[in-house]
Amino acid sequence: KGEIVEISREIVVLRRAAEQMQNTIAGFLSENGSATASQLRQKIGTTRRVIIPFLEYLDRMGVTRRIGDERVLATREEISNR
Repeated sequence: KGEIVEISREIVVLRRAAEQMQNTIAGFLSENGSATASQLRQKIGTTRRVIIPFLEYLDRMGVTRRIGDERVLATREEISNR
């Protein structure tokens, strides 16, 4: 495991920071069911330039799934199909 995670071509973060952001988002979605990018941006305390690529990264990793303008946690079934 490297120390840096490439979220997009323009954005890299420390692995520990990515894990903290992922855990915060997963906890928020677990409690609330779904959330918009804006709600998650405010929860994390970052900018839109960072949160959108990070959410797309979580979608690719099978952690979250986009439904319209909101994100939900991926189901175990969806995760195991990856």
